[in-house]
Amino acid sequence: MTYRPKACPCCGVVNFDYSIVKNGFILSKVKWISHTHYPTYLFLRKQRFLCRECQSSFLAESLEIEKHCFISRRVKQSVLFELSDATSHKIIDVLIDNHSKTIKENFLTYSLSAYYKYY
Repeated sequence: MTYRPKACPCCGVVNFDYSIVKNGFILSKVKWISHTHYPTYLFLRKQRFLCRECQSSFLAESLEIEKHCFISRRVKQSVLFELSDATSHKIIDVLIDNHSKTIKENFLTYSLSAYYKYY
């Protein structure tokens, strides 16, 4: 996953005349929606960038995956959909192949932020 960044997120310098350069890749394993109840992972090569002004490096970002997270937004949405029904955490754990602790901790905050976003 790569693109041309418009500015550095640390110092805010605009990418002009090679002020931000590509600096290799990082491989990350992202949890994707299960296919026929088998765990599915997306091995994503994220582009690293280096800002020559402030000497900081940063990664390419995607709308599908939050920063510093290895669970895709689609998995979180499917868990929220399952939680909207009267479904136990154990059944969601089996259906989505996720841990109950992850469902309780991470998706409670996600559901609260989604709730306040729309109301």
